[in-house]
Amino acid sequence: MKIVVIAGLKPSQVIYKLKPLSMVDMVDEIFLIRKENGPQFDKLKYIILPKLLRFRPFYLLLSPFFMLSKIRKIKPDLILSYNFKPHGFFSYILSKVTSTPFIFSEIDNLTQDYMKIWPVGKVISSAMHDAKHLNVPGNNTKKYWLEQGIPAEKISILHSTINTTKDFLPAPKTPKEFDFIYIGVLEERKNVNLIIEALGMLKQKGLKPRFLVVGKGPMMEPLRAQVKQLDLEDQVHFAGHSPHVVKFIHQSRFFILTSKVEGIPCAMMESMACGLPALGTDVADIADIVNHETGFLIDKPESTLISEAIEKAMTLTDDEYQRLSQAARELIVNYHSHEYATLSWNNLLKSSIKEPIYENV
Repeated sequence: MKIVVIAGLKPSQVIYKLKPLSMVDMVDEIFLIRKENGPQFDKLKYIILPKLLRFRPFYLLLSPFFMLSKIRKIKPDLILSYNFKPHGFFSYILSKVTSTPFIFSEIDNLTQDYMKIWPVGKVISSAMHDAKHLNVPGNNTKKYWLEQGIPAEKISILHSTINTTKDFLPAPKTPKEFDFIYIGVLEERKNVNLIIEALGMLKQKGLKPRFLVVGKGPMMEPLRAQVKQLDLEDQVHFAGHSPHVVKFIHQSRFFILTSKVEGIPCAMMESMACGLPALGTDVADIADIVNHETGFLIDKPESTLISEAIEKAMTLTDDEYQRLSQAARELIVNYHSHEYATLSWNNLLKSSIKEPIYENV
C-alpha cells in the first residue's frame, strides 16, 4: 500500500503520527509532501515543494496542482491529511479528482470552529462524509462528529503517540528542581499568563512553587514582564526552546497546561509517560487523559481555579503522588504508545481500505 500524506507537520509530529503507520505490514511507502526534509525512518519518503511554493500565497494557489501531478505519478492507495485548513481541503479535492480514498485526521478542535462559518462548514461537512475514515484525538471530538451525522464505524480515536519504551521513561533518581513544567509554544491561546497569575496568588498565601517554562513564541517578553511585575523571578525559569525536553521533564514533578484550544498535546503525553501527573484545563479531549487518577482536571482556564489545582498538587502526600505518577504512565503506555497506534492503524486499514491485490482478484 502506498500512502500520500498532505499535512503541515512539525518534525516531532512526523515521528509521533507517521512512525507507527510505517510499522504496519501492509504499508509499503509513505510519501510526505513537505517544504523540507525531516526525520528519517523506514518507508517514509519526502516530496519537497519547489521554492516558489514555500511562500504561503503561492502555496495556497499552486500547490494543489503540484500535489495532483505527484499523486497521478505515484498512484497511491490512500491520501492522508491532518487538520482541514488547508491540507484537509486539498486532500478532499484531490481525492475527488483522482478517485483516491482519503482519511482525515483532526489534531485539535479548530476544525469544529470552522464548521460554524458559512459556507466553510458546508464544505467541511461534505468532506467529512466523503472521507473514508476520520481519526480524532479523543471522545469529545468523536461525540461532535457523531452529532454531525458521521457513522460511528467511520471514526477512530487515533492521535499522536510516543515511544514509551525508549525515549520517555521515568527517572526516579533525578533530583526534582521544579514543581511544574510547561512545554510548548508561547502564544496567547496557551494561557501561560494565567499560570503565572495563579503563582502570584499562591505567593500571597506563602506557597512558592517552582515553575519551568520550555518553549518560545510571541508571548515570551510579555510573560517575562509579568513575572517581574509579580516578583516571581526566583520561582519562574524560562529555558527557551530545546529539542531535548526529556531532561527538563525528569527535573520536574508535574506537567501543567491551561490552553483555550487544544487537542491532546504530545508534551503532555511525554511528561505523563515519564511519570509526571498532569494538570490541564477541561478543553477538547484533555479529559481523556487527565482525571482524578492521573492528575487534576481544571474546569476552566481561570487563574483562581488554576491556583486551587496547583495548591492541591503541592499538598499531596508521597504515596498519593506515586499513585498518580504510576497511573499517568500506564494510561499513556496503554492508549498512546507507538505499539497501540500501529495496531490501531493495522485494524483501520484492513477494515476501511482494501489492498489493491484483493481488488484486482
